[in-house]
Amino acid sequence: MAIDDHSAAANMTKISWPSLHLWATLAASCAVNGSEAPAFAQSRKTPMEEAIAGITSIIITGIVFSAIVAIIVAPRAMKTKERTELHKTIQAAYEKGQQLPPELIQALTQDVKIKPKASPQRDLRTGIIWVGVAVGLAAFGYALGFEEPDATYIFFGIAAFPGFIGLAFILMSFIGRDRS
Repeated sequence: MAIDDHSAAANMTKISWPSLHLWATLAASCAVNGSEAPAFAQSRKTPMEEAIAGITSIIITGIVFSAIVAIIVAPRAMKTKERTELHKTIQAAYEKGQQLPPELIQALTQDVKIKPKASPQRDLRTGIIWVGVAVGLAAFGYALGFEEPDATYIFFGIAAFPGFIGLAFILMSFIGRDRS
């Protein structure tokens, strides 16, 4: 009995719902058990799908970094624009010979931030904050180490930077006390 190649191929492409469900279950169980799924159960992405996935990841990364930059740059730009407009207004008033009200001068000088003088107490506070950041990073690395043991060492290494900066500030606070 001869089998027609065309009819055999047509029969192979007709897959009923129960048999498709069986293959999907088999592929899922292989993935759970750690064995590789059979070749027929592995899904392959088309080049277009891979390109779209790559472009999407680039766009998402760009959005995240743009948001970080916007959070830092936008307030500074707005403050600079406000100061420029205020300067133009004061300059125009000065050119017309008008006197500036004392309230305006007080408001302008009140907004100026004067950097506090370095002191041993300030150094100690700064050092404690840096050491606290280091301890937090180390604790996060330790907790993450339960799932991924190599992550512990990475986070301990990252935590070393703020830790040593904090120790340097604490040391500077003790040296500064001796000089005062």
